[in-house]
Amino acid sequence: MTALQALLTNAGHPTAVTGSFTTDTEDVLRAFQSAHGMAATGIAEPPVWLAIMASQQPRLHG
Repeated sequence: MTALQALLTNAGHPTAVTGSFTTDTEDVLRAFQSAHGMAATGIAEPPVWLAIMASQQPRLHG
């Protein structure tokens, strides 16, 4: 769960990284799905994971 929360946050849809699927996580996941033209189900199915991974912001190393 922490991976999903961290990836959503890095994709520009911030949520607390708690390790629990909270209502906030579900709301953020639905918002991500909607923003990416997906049905806002709140379920992280394989196509959703692919979209989340493709939406990751590059991290600067320094």
